[in-house]
Amino acid sequence: FPSCSQPPCPTSEFLPPELEREIFELAYRCNPMDGLNLKLVAQRVRVWIDILVYETVKLTTNNGATKFLEAARQKDPVFFTAVKKLSLTYDVSPTQAVEIVSLCPAVEQLACWVRQNDSPQLPLLIRQLPLCCLSIERKHFANILAASALEYLPWINLTHLELVIWNKDEDELRFTQQLVQELRKLPRLTHIAFPICAQPVRVDLITSGLPNLAVVILIVATETEVSDEYSGGVVQISEESLPVEWEVYHSEEGNIWARAERALAARQAAAKEAAKD
Repeated sequence: FPSCSQPPCPTSEFLPPELEREIFELAYRCNPMDGLNLKLVAQRVRVWIDILVYETVKLTTNNGATKFLEAARQKDPVFFTAVKKLSLTYDVSPTQAVEIVSLCPAVEQLACWVRQNDSPQLPLLIRQLPLCCLSIERKHFANILAASALEYLPWINLTHLELVIWNKDEDELRFTQQLVQELRKLPRLTHIAFPICAQPVRVDLITSGLPNLAVVILIVATETEVSDEYSGGVVQISEESLPVEWEVYHSEEGNIWARAERALAARQAAAKEAAKD
């Protein structure tokens, strides 16, 4: 990252640079609202804080994406290797999405709900990311896999996948069989989530066809629809209970994967207690 020749701030007179940076990063993580004040300390501190700010990028509007790209043109491209979590939602245009994804080659967690049919470049860029967690429209996901060469395994490290379903498929069995075939291309996939309110799914075919899955989250519309009819690693979570803010959605507390694992742990504990009686 760029260095600076600004006079040292007071802490640098007696602290090693690595420790000084760690202190400022910790201060920002404890209270992000102090970010602007921390940036005023010194130019190098501004760079450190900016890197933390850009770890998570959420763009929900065309205007927001435009501003992000304008700011990006003023920075060294290497700066955007700091982006690890990226969210692009419906109002970001495919053209903007292509430019943004190409700027951020080190993204590990991606939510991309963009009209990819309008941009053949976007699927090619997405499949090159080192993703471990992905949220994407199901047909876009299938198109990316279909476009991959047989010798190329996309997302070799992808473990968590959330599929968003915009259009209901008419045939429940065919939909499920196609989904299982697609998911078999992801050798390390252990967690999957999808809305059964949008598309009926044969859950038994998924769990039997993909033995590596540890957690299957079925997203239902309302809390009243949540039931205990499933066993094993299958958990239901209501859509209305999910946080709206993407940062919260992927935080330790709002993380749907962590919520599901807590529910499974509670189910196992209850089963052990029942077995004692």
